[in-house]
Amino acid sequence: MGRHDIGPASTRRHERTLAAWAFALAIIILGVKATAWWFTRSTALWSDAVESIVNVIAGGMALASLAWAARPADKTHPYGHGRIEFVTAAFEGGMVLLAAAAIGIRGVEGLFVPTLETGMIGRGLWLAGGTAVANALMGAWLMRRGARHGSIVLRAGGVHLLTDAGSTLIGIAALVLVKLTGQPMWDSIGAIALGIGALIAGIRLVREALGLLLDESDAAEARLIQEVLTRRTQAQSGADRLCSFHKIRHRHVGREHWIDFHVQLPASLDISTAHAIAKHAEDELESLLPGTATAHVEPCVDPACARCARG
Repeated sequence: MGRHDIGPASTRRHERTLAAWAFALAIIILGVKATAWWFTRSTALWSDAVESIVNVIAGGMALASLAWAARPADKTHPYGHGRIEFVTAAFEGGMVLLAAAAIGIRGVEGLFVPTLETGMIGRGLWLAGGTAVANALMGAWLMRRGARHGSIVLRAGGVHLLTDAGSTLIGIAALVLVKLTGQPMWDSIGAIALGIGALIAGIRLVREALGLLLDESDAAEARLIQEVLTRRTQAQSGADRLCSFHKIRHRHVGREHWIDFHVQLPASLDISTAHAIAKHAEDELESLLPGTATAHVEPCVDPACARCARG
C-alpha cells in the first residue's frame, strides 16, 4: 500500500564516490605491491600483489554495479535493479577463490624453488607496510559506510581491503622471519598462509552473496516483523488493533526490503477503516525496514476473537 524511499540520489552519489576512491586506491596499491615484489622477488609479496589484482577488478565492478542498482524500477524489472549488487559480490568472491588457488600453488612451488632476494627485504617491508595501513583505513571506512547505507557492494569492498591488509601483514611477518632466521622457506610458508586466508574469505563472501540472491530469510528481520505485528494484536487503540496475522513473507531486493502479510480485522469494519489500520502497520514496518510493506486485509472468522467481541 505504501513505499518508503530507500535510495535518495544524494546517498547513491555518495556511495559511488566512495567506490571510486576505493578503486583509485586499489590501483595505486597494486603498483606499490608490484614494486615491492620486484625488489624482493618474494613469493609472499607476489601472492599479496595477486590479491590486489582482484581488488582492482572488484573495485571496477563495484562502481558499475552501484550505478546499475541505482536505476529505478521499470516494466522489465518491477522490483528494481538491486540484485546486481548480490551478483557482483558473488563474482568477487569467486575471483578471491581463484586467487587463493593461484597463491597456494605458487607458495608450494616456492618451498622447492626459492626466488627471494634477501638483500632487498628492508625496502620491500617498508613498501608493504604502507599498503597495509592504507588498505586498513579505506577498508574500515567502506565497511562503516556500507553498514550505514545497507550496501553489500561497499561492505564487500571493505572486506576485500581489510583482508588485503591482513594478508600484507602475513607477508611482512614472513619476511621478518626470513631476516631473523636466514631461512627463505618462511617466505613460501607466508604465501601458503595467504592462500588459506583468501580461501576462507572467498567462501564467506560467496556464501553471503548467494544466500541473499536466493532470498535467504534473515532471522533478525523475521523476529522484528513478528514483534511489530504481535504488538498490534495487543493494542488497545481501535486505530491500531489487529485481530490476528499470518502468511508473513519478506525478502531483500538489493538493499530494499519487500514484506507482505495477511491481517484479520473485524468484518463489521468499513473498507476505509480497515485500510487505515493495515496502513498503520505497513508504515511502521517500512520505517524499521526501508522498502515496501503490503498488508492483505481479511475479515476475522474466529467466533471467539476478543477484538471482535469488543468492537
